[in-house]
Amino acid sequence: MNAFIDRTGIRYSRLVAVEVAGKNGSGRHLWRCRCDCGADVVVDGTRLSAGHTKSCGCYKADVHRELARRKFSTHGQSRTLLYRLWVSIRQRCRVDPDYAGRVSVCHEWEDDLESFTQWATSNGWKPGLTIDRIDNSRGYEPSNCRFITALEQARNRTNNKLTADKVREIKSQLGKVSQQALAKRYGVSDYAIYAIKTGRAWGDIRPHGA
Repeated sequence: MNAFIDRTGIRYSRLVAVEVAGKNGSGRHLWRCRCDCGADVVVDGTRLSAGHTKSCGCYKADVHRELARRKFSTHGQSRTLLYRLWVSIRQRCRVDPDYAGRVSVCHEWEDDLESFTQWATSNGWKPGLTIDRIDNSRGYEPSNCRFITALEQARNRTNNKLTADKVREIKSQLGKVSQQALAKRYGVSDYAIYAIKTGRAWGDIRPHGA
């Protein structure tokens, strides 16, 4: 028979025992505990005393996040240009209204900085170049991406190259017309419109009426 130990109010890592919550199939007492994150969880008392259960589950999640952060920071990766590029394309596909839900990052790159870095360094990347989707109807994936200069990307190297007047027209329509629609209308890539919108290209050109 398992002897009863009153654990009320005792802290076990991130958990504080609140009250007995019954017994398990082995006759051991279960305790309802309050986690530092605010969640309640029922834990076997012996697991508490042995240190096997430290939280409601948030501790393990925090450990995984820290391991991921350290992985991406290894050898200064968090400060490299490629790391910032990798973060930017993922963010763009998640939060930019002209990309989210329409353009995606392939599974190979989505959660694997090393995979993206290896592909980039093997496919001509160097400081000053940016990533470009060859086919704008497809996402960011090895077979659909290349590296070109920001100016080349912004002006798209098409027969319908942008002029200062066209850029003024585009800037006057930003916020009223989607980037995708503007890209199609002026025969350029989505990124060309994005670069104009953010000032990465044609930053010295003001919209009509400005």
